[in-house]
Amino acid sequence: MTNCINNVNSIPQLYQGMCISEYDEERIYGDQTKAAKMISSNFKKEYYNNLKALQLNRCGALNPNFNLSYFNKLNNKEDP
Repeated sequence: MTNCINNVNSIPQLYQGMCISEYDEERIYGDQTKAAKMISSNFKKEYYNNLKALQLNRCGALNPNFNLSYFNKLNNKEDP
């Protein structure tokens, strides 16, 4: 996603794009007929992603001084 996020409004859109529902999953990857018969509780979107890394080089809306290894040290995170 190099050079993609050039204003702050793009960040919530990126997050919203990672929110999916059972209906979305069934409609895209499953059976269209089953998706058409789903009830309202299947439309609730939840945040889901399986990212291990996201490269955001040269994105004007982000802090250019951000250092991931320093952030991980502050939060006691370690690479798997």
